[in-house]
Amino acid sequence: MSIESVYNTVSSLEVEQTKHRILAENIAAADLAGFKKKFIISESASGKSHDLAGLNQSESKIDFSQGNLKFTERPLDFAINGEGFFEVKNSQNQSMYTRNGAFLIDQNRRLVTNEGFTVEGDSGEIIFNENDSLQNIEITEDGLIKVLNTTEGLSSYRIAGRLNVVQINNKQDLQRLTGNYFNSTGKLQKFRDEQPFTVKNKALEMSNVKPIFAMSEMVESSRMFETGQKLMKMLEDRYQAERRNMVE
Repeated sequence: MSIESVYNTVSSLEVEQTKHRILAENIAAADLAGFKKKFIISESASGKSHDLAGLNQSESKIDFSQGNLKFTERPLDFAINGEGFFEVKNSQNQSMYTRNGAFLIDQNRRLVTNEGFTVEGDSGEIIFNENDSLQNIEITEDGLIKVLNTTEGLSSYRIAGRLNVVQINNKQDLQRLTGNYFNSTGKLQKFRDEQPFTVKNKALEMSNVKPIFAMSEMVESSRMFETGQKLMKMLEDRYQAERRNMVE
């Protein structure tokens, strides 16, 4: 029995365990608006195909592909169709990035997230007036928010601000903070481009997890893990047999 066979089999089992955990996390967040699933990349010891005889390296990455848009009829729901992230800031004025556009108005009339993070416009915070009718919001494709304002009996649309939708070249440098928020300890390559996205109002982008496919992958991963366990048992039995032969 070779040590390499044992090493490769154990490595394969570790990869399948990691894959199973990631799939479980994806399924748990399948109903979370804007969630981006993780996936695992595996590499065989021989540099060949993914099989139980040779996995020794794996890493997880985030799939930033577009999720389906769900129309909600809620005026303060926004969705990005295409590239980019909404920029929000926490109480320490630190920037974070999200695809979840389910926003609220706080007591200071600022546009905020459910957690109270301020939603950034291209000129800072987006603030609504007391005379603004929040049921009458229009948004342009590049994120400009216009709201019906009634003052002294006169009504007109007022520009409340433009959502700061930023594109990030090095998205894999983003660090997931929670299910919906990312930041980075390094320097992000951010830019704003009017072409690769449009902003939709009264809509949310849903998770890009497809639960049926994820469940199928979990079943396959479980089978692979069971096969690996059987292989380990076979290797152990062979080792014990070799030891007995040596003693005799």
